[in-house]
Amino acid sequence: MSMAERLQQSAHRLIQARGTSIVYRRVVQGRYDTATAQMINSSTEHPIKAVVAAYRGSEVMHGSTVVRHDKRLQLSSLSLPFAPQENDTITLGADSFTVYAVDAQYAGDVVVTYQLKARKN
Repeated sequence: MSMAERLQQSAHRLIQARGTSIVYRRVVQGRYDTATAQMINSSTEHPIKAVVAAYRGSEVMHGSTVVRHDKRLQLSSLSLPFAPQENDTITLGADSFTVYAVDAQYAGDVVVTYQLKARKN
């Protein structure tokens, strides 16, 4: 096992042990139903753990992409069977958020964690 893979495993264990429970939802564009004249989408939900943090007041400024109530989430790359992407949704307690930015954190060529920016719906 390489050093990068050990870092990936360590990050996963720490997030699993200390993270907050969330539900990560991926919505997949479906097919067009001619009978109802609507698109039929499917979604998959993944209950996982993440490190969740609010942005500090100094990070929420006029003209910034970060607004009040946005969240920063750190996910283990081993938590999901796919890479997170923009427009996926997250349920945290009773609140729902939409992912608007994804940044992969690497060790060598291995993705260790993903840092997400999410906006409250």
